Amino acid sequence: MKNLIQTLAMAILLSPVSILTQTSEISAQNLPLSTIEAKSFTESETTDEKEPISYSAKQLAEQPIKISNPEQPPLFDSKDEALEVAGEELEVLDTIDSLATSDARFPAREESQEYKELITEERSQLSQNNNETPEDWPEPIDDNQIFWLLLLDQLEYRANDGEDSFNWDILSWVGGDYERLWIKSEGEVGLDTGDGEAELQLLYGRLISPFWDLQAGVRYEQLYSSEGGPGRVFGVIGVQGVTPYFVEVDAALFVSQQGDVSARFTAEYQLLLSQKLILQPEFETNIALQTVEEFGVGSGINDIRLYRF
Repeated sequence: MKNLIQTLAMAILLSPVSILTQTSEISAQNLPLSTIEAKSFTESETTDEKEPISYSAKQLAEQPIKISNPEQPPLFDSKDEALEVAGEELEVLDTIDSLATSDARFPAREESQEYKELITEERSQLSQNNNETPEDWPEPIDDNQIFWLLLLDQLEYRANDGEDSFNWDILSWVGGDYERLWIKSEGEVGLDTGDGEAELQLLYGRLISPFWDLQAGVRYEQLYSSEGGPGRVFGVIGVQGVTPYFVEVDAALFVSQQGDVSARFTAEYQLLLSQKLILQPEFETNIALQTVEEFGVGSGINDIRLYRF
């Protein structure tokens, strides 16, 4: 655009004829600036059609041209007015060119030392202002709050073929997002004889990855009978979390005070039948390396249980 206006201005200056009486026409709308051409139309001797004659940008400066359509009023009243408008257009293009040069999408122009010092000073002031906390700002939000949970997964009476029993499975924890104190308890006690078993786990949990806790602590197991039952203590280490597709997993390794090694794996999934009715299947298995007859534990897989709630 800038080159086109410069070419037009040069042509006007070099033209010996007034722009109001020119017979040539600019045809450069779809051409690159480097290959601007003009077309001059002459009457054919045999037909009424006009034959175009092409001119280069250099020839254009030596060729009389006009800017407006002969059938329309002229754009300018005089050559001086045309040159004045052309000069204003060039000033506008220079301004646009300077703005585009400072744009980040264009190559950076050479900056003076004074300009660089001014930019450095402004950046320093902005940095100091950002480090100063406004006086009217509220206190920061405490994101290390203590939460707690008490889940009574089972608390039920069971009518069995022989002796009815009371069963429970309780899970509780207290702590924050990264560290928690876990309490787990489950058991079964007969309502007639009082025979049964119960266990209690006290664990420290630490978040090791999203949705997964590493747990370590102690477990106490107690057997109940009319003659009095034995009890034993375990050291516990395990993981608890949620797998993809929301399967809750609890896996733990136990080592008793006598050195007996055992493990337990539990998986649970919730199927929403409705907004209020949930089917909760649970799979549990216990494995032991040694046989402990006193507690009715054998070597290998001791039991596999599948619950539906």
